[in-house]
Parts: sequence; C-alpha cells; structure tokens
Amino acid sequence: MKKGLLLWVTMLALAFVMSFATVLTFADTPADDAVVTDDPVAAEEPAAAEEPAAAEDQVVTNAPEGTDSEQANVVLFNEGGTDVNTAEPADLAACAITWPETVNYNDGEAINAKVTVKLPSGEIVPESDYEVIVGETEVMKSAEISVRAYDESTRIKGEVFNTVAIVYPMSKYVKITLSKTSIPLKYVYDEDYNVVAKVQRPTVKVTNTATGETLKSSDYTVVYTNKNSRNAGTYYVSVKAKSGSDYTGQTKKSKYKITPKKLNSTEFSAGASNKYYTGKKIKPKKVFVDYYDKKTEAYMNLVKGKHYTVTKKATFSNNKKVGIAKIKMTIKGKGNFTGTKTITGVFFISPEKAKIKSVKAGKKKITVKWKKSKHADGYFIDCYGTNGKGKESYKFIEVKSKNTVKKTIKNLKSGYTYEVRVLPYKKMKNAKPSKWYNWTNSCKKVKVK
Repeated sequence: MKKGLLLWVTMLALAFVMSFATVLTFADTPADDAVVTDDPVAAEEPAAAEEPAAAEDQVVTNAPEGTDSEQANVVLFNEGGTDVNTAEPADLAACAITWPETVNYNDGEAINAKVTVKLPSGEIVPESDYEVIVGETEVMKSAEISVRAYDESTRIKGEVFNTVAIVYPMSKYVKITLSKTSIPLKYVYDEDYNVVAKVQRPTVKVTNTATGETLKSSDYTVVYTNKNSRNAGTYYVSVKAKSGSDYTGQTKKSKYKITPKKLNSTEFSAGASNKYYTGKKIKPKKVFVDYYDKKTEAYMNLVKGKHYTVTKKATFSNNKKVGIAKIKMTIKGKGNFTGTKTITGVFFISPEKAKIKSVKAGKKKITVKWKKSKHADGYFIDCYGTNGKGKESYKFIEVKSKNTVKKTIKNLKSGYTYEVRVLPYKKMKNAKPSKWYNWTNSCKKVKVK
C-alpha cells in the first residue's frame, strides 16, 4: 500500500518538473514579431494588435449608408493611392466640337488646326487629351480633319471626322508682279484745266505659286499705300484676300517708283515779262522758268524753291533794241524735277507806248487819235464793249502804217461802253507770231451813240 502511494507521488512530481521545463524553453525563445526590451515597464505593456493587411485594390465610396453599390460614386485606387478607374470616358461623337472654318494649305505638311472639344456636361477638354489630324491638302479644295483621343485620356475616347475648306495664305503662296517698277512722272491738265502731276500706278498680276494659277480679280483687292501716287517718290502695293475666296491674309508689299522729270533744253526754258523800249539795256528783275510737255501740251511756270534752285544767275543779251532779248541761266531740279541744266529763253522789248490823245463816239462808231510810236511798224486797236446787262461786243483791227495816228472803228454796238487800247507792234523775222506787241491796261472809255 505504501509502495503504491510512493510510486504515484513520484510520477506526479516528475510530470510537474517536465511541464515547468517546457514553459522555460518557450520563454527563452522570442516570437518572430515579439518586442525585446530591457525596459521592465515596456515589457509589462501588451503589444498593440496589428491591423489586417489591406487588399491589393480597395474600394472607397462616399455613398450614404444603405446605398446600392452600383449607384455609389466609386473610385478605385491602387496601392500608391492613384486613381485607376474614373467614370467612363465620353465618346467624342457625343461631345460638342467647334471646327475651324478653313485650314491653310501647307505643301501637304502637317497643319496645326485649332478645335474646341466640350464634354456633354459643358466642360472644355484640355488639348492634352486629344490630337487634331489634318489630311493631305495638296492640289485639293478641301481636307479631311479629325479629332482623336489619346489612349491615356480619362475624359474622352474615340475619333470623329469632318471636312473643311483649304485656303492659301497669301503671304506664303501668292506672288504679285508689277507691270512697271519705275514710272516717269507726267504732267497733264485736270478737269478744271489746271496742270497737275498725273496719278500713275502699275497694273498687278497675281499668281498662286503652289498651283501656278493666275488669281481672279474676285479673289483679291489691290491695296496701294497711296492711291494718288502722282509726285516723284517711292510707293508700295500689296494684295489682300477677299472674304469667301480660296485665300487668306495679305501679300508682302511690292515697291514701285515715280521718277522725277529730268531737266532738258527742249521742255524747259527761261522767260521774263515783256518790256517797253527805254533806250537802255533792260535786265528784268524777275526771271521765271517754264515747262512745256509737247505730248500732253501741259504748260506751267515752275516755282523757285519748290521745283528748282538757281545755280547760276540769269544773264541777258540783245536787251537794248526793240525786238527779242535773250536769257541764259543754270538751274538744278528739285522735288518732281531732277538734274542740273543750263537753259535759255527770251523776252520781248516792244516799241514805246502809243499814248491816246482822244476818243470820240459817233453813231455806232469811234474815232481814235494817238501819239506816234517811234519804233513801231504798225498798230493794233483793241475795242471791248459791254452794255451793262451781260452782253459784250469786241473789235480788234490792224493799222499797218507806222505813220498813221488816227483811225475810225465802225459797226459798233449802240449804247455800249467801250475800252479802247492802241498797241504798237514790231515785225519779227522767223518768229511766231510775226508781229509782236505788248499788252497794256492803259485805255480810254467811251459810250457809243
């Protein structure tokens, strides 16, 4: 009995020792995720429970509790937290696209055409989401243009097409050719019979350099920098595309010149007003320069300082006797005139004035007496009359003898008042006119009976 009890106690003690050894073994070997520390306080604190690992993709929703998952606004994120699945991209066919009205011809090369894409919601799609593709433009009137969504776009998808007209930028593909680039200045009479420089412009030929075609006048407007290009100078012309044509923009400016008139001895001459004989050498204080164009018959007095300057003062010869005196001077062109030229001219020295002694009126006639002019070859008598009511009467007669000093003019108008002038003249050889006289404002007035 005692033996049996002792055996049972021994076995029980042995079991207790083995159990305690096992506990010590586990205590000496730390777990893989155990925290090892010498801090007795920390050793007593229980380790925080570890959160379960997140799935590779996680669904986050802001839908209220109880909302069906298909109706929720679902955004899918990857491990990095970036958006990997937004709302379905809109098809470009359902978007509002503003197309360009035209595209520019560009030798078949790629063209940057501007379009605007709006989502059905009205939001404008950034250009970074799509590309615009323009088809071949060479020798065609229109081109196919498309908008294609980039594969990485999250807003739009697909591709849409349209056809737009092709236009040629004038600055690049249009050439203008001028009929003249240098035009000689020309003087003419205007509608009021004033002598003016003529408006002159070259004609313009307009060519498409891409096709070789000549443009129609309905395609363009000619633009002159100065429509009244009449005076000597440099002028410019360009061509501007008309709205609705196959062209756009404006060409570069082309230059043309109106060249000044060159001084010469055939169209330019010096002159002075006619003088009366004094018995001394006559040197006119005022000498002028005349221009006469034989083709247009335009005649004008040039203005000193505006049209010319004097480089050598006028000299005179044969300027004492009754007849034609000569002038010689050198001038330099200015403004509409160019060059330096010595020109010549004349003025007339007429016989002394024939002083009127008396004028007597008779019935439809006048009798005139005058003092003889020593150097005259004859006389002209000028009679100009009016009735005070706008009507006129005119008589111009010749007295061929230089010794005659009295003349009766008949067949005049009764009741008219006449201005009477006696004009001594000198016969000139090889001159036109052959009988030269000097006009005078000195006269006698008389009323005819």
